[in-house]
Amino acid sequence: MNCGLADLDTADFCSLTFSTQKNGVKNEKIGHVRSGHHLCCPVAAIIRRVKHLRANNALPDTPLSMYFGTTSNQWFKITSKDITANLRQAVIVLNPTALGFETKDIEARSL
Repeated sequence: MNCGLADLDTADFCSLTFSTQKNGVKNEKIGHVRSGHHLCCPVAAIIRRVKHLRANNALPDTPLSMYFGTTSNQWFKITSKDITANLRQAVIVLNPTALGFETKDIEARSL
């Protein structure tokens, strides 16, 4: 179902379907509600992803894990390697000593 951009902003619940998972469960659905946090709300994050996909004319079946590179004018898939690199960078910024673990302890599969 398609809705307008203004309607997207009013969403307070979303459901994600995981077609395949490492644990072997297929088509598992996970629901999220708004948390109220301006950056970490799962519903707001999905809305931002959908808006990005729509703004760049993605096909309706484009995974949320895709992003459009405006300088290269092409689509890219976010990989677990990308997520690991970003999580490790966040640990560096937040001070690994204060957190009690090192960057080598972080991998996307830890999630």
